[in-house]
Amino acid sequence: MTWLAKMSLSISILMLVVRGAAAPVTWQCGTLSLTVGDDGKVTSIIDRVAGRERVKTSIPAYQRHFCLVVSGGVLQTPTSYSFSNGQLVYTFGSLSPAPVVTLSIVPATNYLTVRVLAVANPQLIDELRFVNLETRGSIDEVVDRFVRYNDDGEDRYLSAHPLDPWTQVAVGPAGAGGYLWGQAIPNLPYSPPVTMVGRKVGLMACPTSEPDLFTLINRMELDHNVPIGVAARDHPALRRSCFLWDQFEYSERQLAIQYTLRAGVGRVLLAERMWQDARRPDQPAPVWASSAELRGWVNQCKSNGIAVGAHVLPSQCVKNSRTYVLGGAHTGLRRDLSTTLAAALSADQTDGLIQTVTAPIGWPLAGGNRDVVIDSEIIQYSGLKTGSAPFGLLGPFIRAKNQSGPGGLGPRAHAAAAAVGHLVATDSDATYQWGLAAGGVAENCAATARLADAVIFDFIYTDAIERSEPPLRYSMGAVQHALYQALTIKPRWMESSLETASFSWSMVAVGGQTDYEWGVPYRGQVDQNVSLVNGRFDPFSRPQLGWGLVGSTANVTDFVTPDEFEYLLARSLAWNCPLVLIARTDRFLRWPHRDANLDLMNQYEQRRLAGYFPPDVVEQARAQRDFMLFRDQAGGFHFEPVARLPIASGSSAVRGFMTTAAVSGRRFVTLWSVQETPLNLRLDGVSVDDLLASDVLGAPVVLSTTPDGGVLIPVQSRVYIELGPGPDPTRLFGLATVEPR
Repeated sequence: MTWLAKMSLSISILMLVVRGAAAPVTWQCGTLSLTVGDDGKVTSIIDRVAGRERVKTSIPAYQRHFCLVVSGGVLQTPTSYSFSNGQLVYTFGSLSPAPVVTLSIVPATNYLTVRVLAVANPQLIDELRFVNLETRGSIDEVVDRFVRYNDDGEDRYLSAHPLDPWTQVAVGPAGAGGYLWGQAIPNLPYSPPVTMVGRKVGLMACPTSEPDLFTLINRMELDHNVPIGVAARDHPALRRSCFLWDQFEYSERQLAIQYTLRAGVGRVLLAERMWQDARRPDQPAPVWASSAELRGWVNQCKSNGIAVGAHVLPSQCVKNSRTYVLGGAHTGLRRDLSTTLAAALSADQTDGLIQTVTAPIGWPLAGGNRDVVIDSEIIQYSGLKTGSAPFGLLGPFIRAKNQSGPGGLGPRAHAAAAAVGHLVATDSDATYQWGLAAGGVAENCAATARLADAVIFDFIYTDAIERSEPPLRYSMGAVQHALYQALTIKPRWMESSLETASFSWSMVAVGGQTDYEWGVPYRGQVDQNVSLVNGRFDPFSRPQLGWGLVGSTANVTDFVTPDEFEYLLARSLAWNCPLVLIARTDRFLRWPHRDANLDLMNQYEQRRLAGYFPPDVVEQARAQRDFMLFRDQAGGFHFEPVARLPIASGSSAVRGFMTTAAVSGRRFVTLWSVQETPLNLRLDGVSVDDLLASDVLGAPVVLSTTPDGGVLIPVQSRVYIELGPGPDPTRLFGLATVEPR
C-alpha cells in the first residue's frame, strides 16, 4: 500500500469514528495538518515538513472559527456547528432567517481542498469567509496568497490558494502572526450571477523556492482545471522583450517585422487600432483588407520565432460604434443612474426641458459624460433642473448622438414613463463602459473573440481594466475571464493593465509595466519603473519594464537619445527583466541613430538571455548610474560604468562616454553625432595604431590620417573606440576638433 493510500485510509477511519459527533476532526496531506475542534474552531495547523505548529494552541482567543460571515458590515460568528458525513455545517442563528453554510475538506497528496457545498438563506450574507485562519510567528512579508515564516533559517509559505476564478483570498498581518481568508462574495455583477456555492481554496505549506512552489501550485491547478495558471509563466517568450506596435501603414507591414527582428525581441503586441476595428469589433482594423491578411502577417511573425499578442479593451465601447451605437444603443452599455420620463418627448425637441419623474440630482455635468439613453436613442444634455418640479434635463440637446447618417437610428419620439439611463463615459470621454451584469462585457468579448479566433494570437493583453464596472477587485478578473471563455482558441497567457489581483490570479502572467510620459526625465522614469518591478513580491508574475517611449507622443522631432535608451537597456540587463517598447513607424523612420539603437538592443537581449555576465557585474550595474556595453577586439563583451566624456572643448555636435576605469589596461569610449550629421573628429597626439574603432556590431571603422599627423574618426552613427594604456581619454578627446565631412 502506498504512503498516500495509507494516509487516506487513516483519515477516513478518523472521520468514521467522529461521524455524527461533535468531536475534533483532523485532515492531513503531505505538507499540512489541519484540526477543527468540536466547536468549529481551528485548534491546530501543522506544517508537516517543517514540523511546526502555526496556531497559538495555548491561547484560546487565537483559535478562530473556521467559517464566518459578514452581514450589514458586521462580522458574525456561528451559533452552532456540527460535523457529519464528511461535512462541516455552520449555523449563524444571530441572523434571521439563519444562514447555514456547509463545507467539505478533501485531502490531496500535498494540499487540502476546502469547498463551499451549500448555503441556505444566503440573502443576509455580504461576505462568506469559508476559510478563516489566524496563525502565529509569521515574518513581516505577506504577499497575495501566502504568509511567510522563517523556521531556523529556512523560509516557508503557508498558503490559501484560490481554485476557481470567483474565489477571493486575503492575507495579511494579525497580531504576532498572519491571517489567511478564503472568501466568497455574493451578488457580484455578472451575467449569469455568481453564487457562493462551489467556491474553493487549496490549503498548503511549501518552501519559498520558485521550483517547489510552482510544482505544487501547478498540480493544484491541473487537478481543478484552473485556466492558464502558473505553467504559463515558464513560456520562453516571456523572457524576451516586446515591441508594442501602435502604428504602421499597410505598406510598412514588412518594415515593422524588419525592425522587430533587428531589435532581437521575441514578442509583438498589436495595439487594438492595429488589429481590430473599434467601431466593429469583430472586423479587422482598416489597415487590413481582411482577417486572412492580418493572420498572414501574424503567421509571418510566428515563422520568425516571434510570439504575437492582441491588445484588447474589453470593457469599453467607442461612442461612434457602428455595431453598438449607430442603429441603437446596445442594452449592455452600462447605465449607472436612471429615472423615467414625466412627459412625452417629441423627435424634434432640441432645447428646453426633458421632464423626468425624479430630480436628476448629482448627474454629471462635465465633458462628454452627459449622455443618456431613452429607449435606444442617445441624447446629450447640457444642464440639470433639480430644485423644483418639473425636474429634468436641460438643453440644448444633441439628439441621436452618433446615430445619424446611413444605418443610423435618428431622433425618435418617446412616450411618458420611458426609461432614462445615464451612460458611463470612460477614457477621456471617448468611450462608454460596458456593463458586466447587463451582459455588455460578454457581448463585446464574444465579438472580439470571433476576430481573435480567426487570427490566432499567442497571448492577450486586456487594457483599461481599471475602467471596468466596479468593484475593481472583482471586475478586472471577471472581464478577463469573460474574454478567455469567449475565445475558442485559448491564449497561452494573458496580461493586464492592473497586473494580478483577486479573481485574475491565474490569468495574468506578467506585470511591472507602466506608462512612460514624454517631458519627464527619462532616466527618472526608468528608475521608477525598476522600483515598481522590485517593489512587487509576487512569485507568480514575470516582471517586465515598459512601456518605454522612443520619442515624443506629440511630435516627430523630439526623441530619446542613445545614452537615454541605453540606460533603459542597461536596467533590463541588470535586473534580468525584459522590456516593452512602444513601436511606431512614424517615429522609427525619423529616430536618430535608430539602426544603432536597435542593433544595440539586440546585443543587450542576447547577453541578458544567455546570462553572459557574472553575478558580481550584474549586481554592480543595479546601482542607479550609467552602464554601457562594449565589445573588445577579441569579440568579448564588457558591461562597464561610464561617465560623460567632454568632446572638443564641450562641443554640442558630438556626444561621448568613456569607461570610468581601465578594463584589462584599456579604456573604452563611445561617440556619436548628435544630429547624425556626417562629421570627422580630429585627434592629435596619437596614431591610428593607438586606436581600434568599430561600429555597434563590431565591424571595423576605418580611421584616416591628415598630412600633419592628426587622426580622423568618422562620426555619424555610433562609434566605439578602444584605447591602449598610453593616451588620456579626457585630454585626448577634450582637445579634439570637430570638422565637417
